[in-house]
Amino acid sequence: MPVLPELEPMVARIAHARQCPADPAQSVADRRAAIHRGMDQRATTVTLPAPPRVTSRDHTVSLADGDRLTVRSYHPGEDTDDDTAPRPGHVYVHGGGWWLGTLDHRDALCAGRAASTGAVVVSVAHRQAPEHRYPVPVEDVHATLAWTAAQAAALGVDPARLTIGGDSSGANLAGLPPALIMTAEFDVLRGDGRAYAERLAAAGVTVTLHEWPGHVHGSHDMTAVVPSARDWQAEVDAFLRTAAAGGA
Repeated sequence: MPVLPELEPMVARIAHARQCPADPAQSVADRRAAIHRGMDQRATTVTLPAPPRVTSRDHTVSLADGDRLTVRSYHPGEDTDDDTAPRPGHVYVHGGGWWLGTLDHRDALCAGRAASTGAVVVSVAHRQAPEHRYPVPVEDVHATLAWTAAQAAALGVDPARLTIGGDSSGANLAGLPPALIMTAEFDVLRGDGRAYAERLAAAGVTVTLHEWPGHVHGSHDMTAVVPSARDWQAEVDAFLRTAAAGGA
């Protein structure tokens, strides 16, 4: 099928932007800041706002090399008779090609995930390239997962029910089985997602692959303007609820 009609204006803007290449003299920090300003605006316009009764807190994770990370936890409101019971935990890793992205850019999405799944979501802002090259982002995500397990009691999390996920480059850093892999029809990385799913299946891992027709890279979180993006997120939430119940 063609690109979804709701996405055509965005695709046109991307095509226009590619006619104006970046200034090679601009520093990485300045270029990142300029792109982040656009991402800030996007986050407030294309994603449904955070649901009520979800609270968030920032935490500091100390790393083995002496550096520190900021992570943000999202806690759903009371929805059970015993809200003191430990909840499932979910670590979320934002996308951005390993050199872009902030906690704020996925704030509403993570809050929505907490509300829909009943899990405590921990979002990590890993250190970014090129200042911090591989394997630093991988190590940061591993450190966050270990921190979440170690801080389970304080977070109100059941460490036996931890999952991890993300989008774009963040999904590359997550990837623990059993796995749900979501790709977009009009995404240059679609084949990578399919190849990854095939490798997991060949290794005996339970994996579900869903290619979303009409979607492009990054349209998965455009829940305020693309109805099927809401379906995309609902499928992720359902998968996580099943995993938390021991059924994935």
